[in-house]
Amino acid sequence: MNGNKRIVQVGINGFGVMGRLIYRLLDKHPLIDVVKINDLAPKSTLDYLLKYDSVHGRFDKGLENIEYSSESNPKNIFWQGVDIVVDSTPDLKTYEHLSKHLEQGAEYVIRTSPLGGNLEKTQTIIQGVNDNSLDLDNYRILSLASCTTNCLAPLVKLVKEFCQKTRNSVEDLDFVTVHAYTNDQAIKDSAHSSDLRRGRDVNNIIETGTGASSQIELFFPELKGKIFGTAYRVPVSDGSVLELRVKTRNGFSLEQFNNFVKLASENDLKNILRYETLPLVSSDCIDDAHTCIYLESAAQQLSNNKVKLGALYDNEFGYSSKIVDLIKLIEQKKFDPIRTTFEGYRTEMTVEAEGPYGPDCDDWDELNYQDVVKCLKNLETKNNWKFEENKTGKAQGDGTLYTNRGMYKIKIGWSGKYVTLLDQKGDTMDLSGDRKNHDFVRGEIGNEFHKELQKREIEYTDEDREWDEAMEMSPDDHE
Repeated sequence: MNGNKRIVQVGINGFGVMGRLIYRLLDKHPLIDVVKINDLAPKSTLDYLLKYDSVHGRFDKGLENIEYSSESNPKNIFWQGVDIVVDSTPDLKTYEHLSKHLEQGAEYVIRTSPLGGNLEKTQTIIQGVNDNSLDLDNYRILSLASCTTNCLAPLVKLVKEFCQKTRNSVEDLDFVTVHAYTNDQAIKDSAHSSDLRRGRDVNNIIETGTGASSQIELFFPELKGKIFGTAYRVPVSDGSVLELRVKTRNGFSLEQFNNFVKLASENDLKNILRYETLPLVSSDCIDDAHTCIYLESAAQQLSNNKVKLGALYDNEFGYSSKIVDLIKLIEQKKFDPIRTTFEGYRTEMTVEAEGPYGPDCDDWDELNYQDVVKCLKNLETKNNWKFEENKTGKAQGDGTLYTNRGMYKIKIGWSGKYVTLLDQKGDTMDLSGDRKNHDFVRGEIGNEFHKELQKREIEYTDEDREWDEAMEMSPDDHE
């Protein structure tokens, strides 16, 4: 974490390839912290996969200081204090599913794939295409569509703008993406939940579906019915190719268009689209943060009004980079420049040891240090727990409480007014995993305090009140 100050607190749900790359990229940002990870795999496994990536290389840092939970149901993932949750799980793709993160405390959710279901309460953003329309007041669940769409959309935008500039119009757009294999495919022939072809051996060229056509229509509704796409999965681990064929109503000059693309790459689409003159291959784009690497060498004039355009994109790193850019954009638009340190689920488990001084009175009584120790000792008999006192010689002391729900360090507040339960290391409690057990222990201690306070209830008379008013004593001063 970045000392005591930072801007955005991020949680990641699903620590697969995308989640780990997003974590790596955010680690370089001095004012953004990843503070919580939820994944079904053990934390030690996630730490290993973060440090050693077969495609993207070594990463020197681990997950030692990151909060971790392992919940499959988003209703059980507590995000209090988290500004943005990045969800890169396989299944949570609708507003109904992702809104559970909001209910558990997140301010915004970014989905790392196209959204499904009813899209009215969500917004899909593509950097360089419609990021100027980002509406954080009305939408709290966001998506960056797919990696293919992030490569295709800037090209389509440039084709449309070039046509407008040259008083032309688009008649048809056809694209093919030759895509690296993903975790959604089998290694050897086996059953697949939704696509028989993705269940075949990964060393095949596999035609599969792509939603990029329908996603493009979100940004350019005038192209509905004019854009069609095909996807092929091929046996490479990363780095993909896009081919776009354009047919226009009038003549289309490829030379002029190339100059138009090059100019855009240096201005509006800088850091999004890169113009490349060398004849590259798919592995040359690995770890390139641009979502579209336009290949001049792949562009061809097919006829007077038809051209073929080509591009590369790192379907992992490039897309993850744009997720991080969206996080930065949200920070700039929505959050204060300085935020206090995220406490995550390290929430102090404090139990008050004070209560009303008399049945119908606004004054308060409180237990002293010895009373608190007595109550904790009472739990040894009642619950078969054990409390070991470790006096400090002051009015504030420490001890250890052994329960059937775990071991707790106990810090007794000044004069016994409250106690705080800490974890085994003496740090504030992590409620992300065993919240019910922690609350049970806190409740049992609170019940003992309540019983002890009830024993000392006395009648608070008018004479007592007159005395307090004469002495100008506050309720907390009353003995």
